[in-house]
Amino acid sequence: MRIFLRNIELFLSGLGLIVIVVVPNLIQIESLSRWQVTAITATLVGVIHGIIFWLIRRQQRLVRNEAISEVREMLKDIVNNNLAVIALSSQLYGSDAHKAQVSIEQTKKAVENISRALDTVSEESLRRWRSKYM
Repeated sequence: MRIFLRNIELFLSGLGLIVIVVVPNLIQIESLSRWQVTAITATLVGVIHGIIFWLIRRQQRLVRNEAISEVREMLKDIVNNNLAVIALSSQLYGSDAHKAQVSIEQTKKAVENISRALDTVSEESLRRWRSKYM
């Protein structure tokens, strides 16, 4: 089934060609020549083909938009958590030089976490986040 879904365009195109070749041999209308029946069949196959591909692309677009929405939510959560760390560390360690250095280190670590999260966005990371927070 997966092979079919991965190559649906090829299978449907092949099926369409078979229909275009077979139908004129099966149907013989006295008022139409074989080529006219073939042209009508090809036109109908093309229209059906177009509708099927439009439906497939529409479904893919909906799935992709849903995934993008979930990725946005995941990144928003990760980034907001790390930004909270940055804000909290800057408030806690504001004046003392040593404490300021600790704050800088925590800020760098939080920025690295954000960067790593952006670099490792995948279906698997989305699945892990979803199972943890949803």
